[in-house]
Amino acid sequence: RQVVPDFALSIATDRLTVPQGGTATLPVTVERIGGFNGTVEVTLEGLPNGVTAPTLVFPPDKATLDVKLTATPKAEMSGSAIHLRGKATIGGKPVWHEAPAWEKYEHRSIDLLLSVEYSYTRPFHLWEMFLLGVTEPQKK
Repeated sequence: RQVVPDFALSIATDRLTVPQGGTATLPVTVERIGGFNGTVEVTLEGLPNGVTAPTLVFPPDKATLDVKLTATPKAEMSGSAIHLRGKATIGGKPVWHEAPAWEKYEHRSIDLLLSVEYSYTRPFHLWEMFLLGVTEPQKK
């Protein structure tokens, strides 16, 4: 079977909050596959009004970078489904991938059997949605 150059994105959460007038940091990892060693551009799409995040550019020698999300003091307090997408040129063609959101299970259930089932047999769960919540400003 032929190995095809490609890449995959990952984030270690399914949710993130940023306070009005504040910032939040999201670590992003790029895994290069099949000999691909090119640049990958990563953007966050679907951000709520008043929240911004710069495009991350992963040079060939970087696998992990942090994206800083910034909310204005008047950013609307809300929850939004956002998408973290990466783009690279592979074989002269643009290739896009989205980072799956995932949640690491913790022992949240008072039912020990349920807790064991979800915490040990499946220590994480992939979600189809990554949520960003804008919250009240941080108290100083």
